[in-house]
Amino acid sequence: MIGCLLKKLSTKKNVPYLNTLFTADFKVKDIYIEFFGLHKELKRYDQLMKIKLKIIKDNNLKLIAIYPKDIFPISKLDFVLKELV
Repeated sequence: MIGCLLKKLSTKKNVPYLNTLFTADFKVKDIYIEFFGLHKELKRYDQLMKIKLKIIKDNNLKLIAIYPKDIFPISKLDFVLKELV
């Protein structure tokens, strides 16, 4: 479902956050989209996630964050991605 929506929109994949080595999973218009699939599973992943979130906050970037709870057991992607439609 998310793939179908993102195909319909002008989507870029693996887009860097400004001039950093960190990338977002997708970018639509000026909105970055991240799937934080390993949140609370790996300590290093959470550390890198915090760095990304700080970059986003410090630069006033728009972000849609997607977590496993947003897709399982019931998909809430329509609600999470409503800003794109």
